[in-house]
Amino acid sequence: MELGEEQHGPGPRLGRGILGTERWVSGRGAEVSAGSPRGTYLVIAETLRNEIQTEQGSDTLPSESGLMDSHGVSRNTIRRALKLLEADGIVESAPGIGWRVVRAGDRRSLAQRMTDVIRFALGRGYVPVRSEAV
Repeated sequence: MELGEEQHGPGPRLGRGILGTERWVSGRGAEVSAGSPRGTYLVIAETLRNEIQTEQGSDTLPSESGLMDSHGVSRNTIRRALKLLEADGIVESAPGIGWRVVRAGDRRSLAQRMTDVIRFALGRGYVPVRSEAV
């Protein structure tokens, strides 16, 4: 695709960014440098994070293929973005349903919550006790 060439549909388009650099603009408006597509999944993850935080809509995200079409990227790129959001406790994979937003409760990972509980207990003077088999 040439610069300035018009494209119909939700896929990416090539345009000019600040200082005249070429930039890919996804169907949702996220921009990624055309010369460095490595960080595309980070931009998509940030776009999804912002949409989730600002909208009170559906608790289920669009399908991976829907996200692929709207952002104009591969399934692998979408999965990397979703895995990043999953690690942050923002979304979770629900077999047979897809990806859904974690709205209620604590968004910290289980390991982080357990670490915080242990630190809290140690800070209060609790000492771990080794139990012996009976």
